[in-house]
Amino acid sequence: NKELILHYQPKFSLTTDQVTGFEALLRWKGANNLLTPPDEFIPIAEETGLIFAIGEFVLEHACQELNRWHQNGFKDISVAINLSAHQFMDKKLVWRVSQMIKKYQLPPLALEIEITESTMIENVQYAVKTLHELKKLGVKLSLDDFGTGFSSLNYLKRFPIHSLKIDRSFILDMAHDSRDASMVKSIISLAHNLSIEVIAEGVETSEQLAMLASFQIEQVQGFLLSEAVDSTAAAELLNKGSTVSSILKNSKAG
Repeated sequence: NKELILHYQPKFSLTTDQVTGFEALLRWKGANNLLTPPDEFIPIAEETGLIFAIGEFVLEHACQELNRWHQNGFKDISVAINLSAHQFMDKKLVWRVSQMIKKYQLPPLALEIEITESTMIENVQYAVKTLHELKKLGVKLSLDDFGTGFSSLNYLKRFPIHSLKIDRSFILDMAHDSRDASMVKSIISLAHNLSIEVIAEGVETSEQLAMLASFQIEQVQGFLLSEAVDSTAAAELLNKGSTVSSILKNSKAG
């Protein structure tokens, strides 16, 4: 019924102060015009096998939107796509990604594939093989929800990842819990020593942002700066040249 849509949550660089890319997030907009979050329907899609068709929809539309942004002059913008365990185990995954890159004439580095720790540890040997094949395509690889799984240092060594995302559960209380703050700082330091970039998700307060900046994190995303928005609003963010500084200034003025 064409009720699936993508929203895009911007990621901001604390080095350049600008939007560096977006995370594509799937939504189901039903006949009642209400949005159903993916955690309510993705498990059912996985059980029924519909997840593969949905995965193709996300990949196709995200690449199409990315091409549009690049055509409009924002060639440094990237888009990140989340893969479920079922999608990651698809034997045609690498081929599908390759075809989309060619179809929309995208620089491979502009596409980022996000996989959770739990997805990869189900079959480590297969995960390593698939990740290296994706890396050969030139796409970026990100380890999502870092810290919520086994967080094995051996995996960080074996998996050819470009970045890791610190789970929002650590960010939530870091300003009031010294243990969470120490853990976030340690993760960032460890990743940097391995030449891995770090992204914090779920940043909701200025205090959290200031702490992350002091820890020298590269990128952040969260409601403090922007919720996930539709493609039109995402384009407006780019056209306005929205920055971390301007958003915080406007929020204080409001």
